[in-house]
Amino acid sequence: MTIPAPLRELLAGLADGLIPGADGMPAPGELGIAGAQLDLVLASRPDLEPALRRALEQAPEAGDALEWIESLRIADPDAYDALVVAIVGGYYLHPEVQRRLGYPGQ
Repeated sequence: MTIPAPLRELLAGLADGLIPGADGMPAPGELGIAGAQLDLVLASRPDLEPALRRALEQAPEAGDALEWIESLRIADPDAYDALVVAIVGGYYLHPEVQRRLGYPGQ
């Protein structure tokens, strides 16, 4: 299973809504969150893919990302968890984020 391009585009928009760039930190979309970073997360956690795909297939193409993500938390907790882990995990695994935070990794 792979996440197709249209769903990856939705992921990038949701990620930027969840973690907006601010205070010198980049937004996830600036870091390829829906490309290489997603691939990195899914390589480490392939079990996330079915629930992540389910989340993205339900995602609206426009609107308040945080509001929709909160509604997903209630409606489909497994899809919510997969979405948040993919976004947050991919973001904090990015070398630029680690550099800006002063975190050298494990």
